[in-house]
Amino acid sequence: MKFTVNTDVLQHEHLTMGEFLVLLMGYYSISYKECLDRLITNKLVSTNVFNPNEIVLSNNTKDLVTSILVSSDDKITNSNIDYIALAKKLQALYPKGNKSGTSYSWTGLTPLIAQKLRTLVVEYNFSFTEQEALRATEEYVKSFSDDKSHMQLLKYFILKTSKDNDMESMFMTIIENNRQHEEN
Repeated sequence: MKFTVNTDVLQHEHLTMGEFLVLLMGYYSISYKECLDRLITNKLVSTNVFNPNEIVLSNNTKDLVTSILVSSDDKITNSNIDYIALAKKLQALYPKGNKSGTSYSWTGLTPLIAQKLRTLVVEYNFSFTEQEALRATEEYVKSFSDDKSHMQLLKYFILKTSKDNDMESMFMTIIENNRQHEEN
C-alpha cells in the first residue's frame, strides 16, 4: 500500500496535515490509543510532560521516520540500485579504521551510508549509476594519496548538511564533473 498526499489538496479542502492524518486513522479504523501505547512501550515516542496531548520523538525515531519516507519514494522503489550493497562497495574503497586523530570511522555504518545515497536521490533529485558512484568514490580516495588528513569521512563525502539545511556533496560534484568531461 502506498499513500501520497498533496498538501495543496489538503489546503484546498481546508485541512491541516494533522487533521488529515487523524481522518486517515479513522478511515482505516485504527485506534490512536493502542498505537500510542505500543509506540511508548517500544520507546519510539514519549509523552510530552508539558502537554499530555503531544508526543516527543527522539532523534533516532525522527531518523526512522525519515528513512521510511525516503525509502518509500518512487525514485527509490523503482530504482535498480541496491543501496545497501552499493554502500558496502563504497565502504570497501575507503581506508579501514578511524580517521587519524579522531574516533570516527572512515566508512561509517552501512545503513547510514545507504540512507545518505537514497537522500541524494529523493531530497536533492540527483540520480546516478552504481558505476558513477564507484568511480567518483575511487577518484576521491585516490586523490589524497598518502596524506588523508583533509579527506572527508565517507558519510560527509556523500552528503553533508548543516543545521541551516545547507548541503554539500563532493560525491555529487565529482559525478557532475565526470559527466561534463565525458560530454566534451
